[in-house]
Parts: sequence; C-alpha cells; structure tokens
Amino acid sequence: MEDRLLAQLASGLDALDLRYEAKPGLVHLGFGEGAQWLGMTFNADQWSENGVSLRVRAYMPLTRSVRRSAFLAPPAWIAEAVTLCNLFNALHLRAGSLWMDPSDGDLTFSWSVPVGRELALDHLDHIIGMAHVLRHVRPEFDLLVAGGTNAADAFAKHEERDATGHTARDAAEADDASGHVSDARSGDAGDEEDGQPPLRWAV
Repeated sequence: MEDRLLAQLASGLDALDLRYEAKPGLVHLGFGEGAQWLGMTFNADQWSENGVSLRVRAYMPLTRSVRRSAFLAPPAWIAEAVTLCNLFNALHLRAGSLWMDPSDGDLTFSWSVPVGRELALDHLDHIIGMAHVLRHVRPEFDLLVAGGTNAADAFAKHEERDATGHTARDAAEADDASGHVSDARSGDAGDEEDGQPPLRWAV
C-alpha cells in the first residue's frame, strides 16, 4: 500500500503542476528561491491492513554557515532555536512539530497524515499547504540567527505578530460580511499571491 500511496501522491503533484523527484520510497519537491526556499519529503507507512499514513517533512535552511562539526560545538543561537522549537510545539502548534538538526541549520516541520485507500487532490493540496507553517514562524528564528535576542523574547514577538494578524483578518471578514472590500488582509497568513502554498491553520 505504501507504493500505491506514493504513486497517487505523484499523480496528484502532476495534477497540481508541481515539479518533484521520485525515488524508491520517497518523493521530494521544493518551492521558492533563496532564503524563501522550502523543501518537502514524503514517505508512506502502512499501520494496518487497510490503513496507511503519509509522513511529511518540510524544511528551510536558516543558514548555510553551519557545518557538520557544529554538532559538537554548535553556535549559541542553535540552542536558542531548539528552545524556540519547543515553545512553539508546547504552546502554539495545533498539529505537527518543529525541530532542528544542529548539524545542518535546517528548521524542520514534521507531521503524519492518515490516508485511506485514495489520496484526494484537495487533501493533498491541504497537506502541502501546511508546510507554509515554516514561513509563518521563520522571522523569529531569523532573529535568533542574527543575535541580540533569546527564544523567550522571540516567541513573545511571534505571539504579538500573530495577534496583529488575527485582528486584521477579523476586520477583513467583518468587511466581507458587510459587503465592503477591505485591504486589511495583509500579513503573513495569506501569501497565496506569490505562488507558494497557502498557510493552513496548524498555528
């Protein structure tokens, strides 16, 4: 069933006109350029006779200055980044988990999705969209890399930014309900105009 699910995944990516690389047991794709590049990998696990799960890993390089030797002596910001991941996991995320491998400087968001016999296209679109969680939290991790702040302060900044974004969305929805078109949809929650996967509310 794992191979069949990955074949359905590849067909769905073709239908969504997304470029990808398929290897035995693995499908990989990426979005964006430069600092906004985001990669994704998909694996399948059969957990019952008729049940299979899609394991998804999305990742963004925070910096390319980290080398393998950094695992033994990581820069100070890596410890803060790991703490910030834990704060998001414990207090903010509704699904999935953030983690970081100090050996390569990649910020990773991982989650698993149970799938029946068929992977519907809208389901796949939603799964891909969840990867945008990384872009949603990236600014606070960039603050850690730049120095001058710690995990607790960076998390507080994110909560403040989120509160501002929710206020803007609420205002836009109220305007829509009244028939008035507003430009209050700014902020990092949309991002659909840049051709990237939209943020799904796992945050």
